[in-house]
Amino acid sequence: MTEFSQGPVLWQAIIALIIFAAAYVCILIEKWDRMYTALGGALLMIMLGIVPLGKAVTSYANWHVLLLITSLFIISGVFLKTGIIAYSASHILRKFRLQPITVLLSLSVLSAIVSALLDGLLAIAVLVPILLKTTKMMKLSPVPFLISILLSVNIGGAATLMGNFA
Repeated sequence: MTEFSQGPVLWQAIIALIIFAAAYVCILIEKWDRMYTALGGALLMIMLGIVPLGKAVTSYANWHVLLLITSLFIISGVFLKTGIIAYSASHILRKFRLQPITVLLSLSVLSAIVSALLDGLLAIAVLVPILLKTTKMMKLSPVPFLISILLSVNIGGAATLMGNFA
């Protein structure tokens, strides 16, 4: 017999719906950060015994994805700490003489190549800080550059033999 074989008790179902609705409203009104709201709701569900802690840790948490995303941000943080991002941004600006269209095209091609050779998420985690630093130096809006890089990462990942599964 599992912990859910008897079915949820009525009060547990009602409290779970109230927690879900409260978290949803908090996310909509953006009073607190989404991450804190979601973690608070999950913590309440565990503390009230609606979701067993063992089941939450073993079955409901996707540890492979969490570790992948954590490692990608660690790699991006290492690149940021070493100064390679600032160097790359200044090198791109010097190479293309502050011409926004050439910077946009070069970053798009670079992101497609990195995405095809490595991983699309890694390309985004590494190139977006370079892009933000570059557009800040050029005093431009980063939105068109971000859209271009995201599309290029998708195209680069799809250009491989296996395609992009992300």
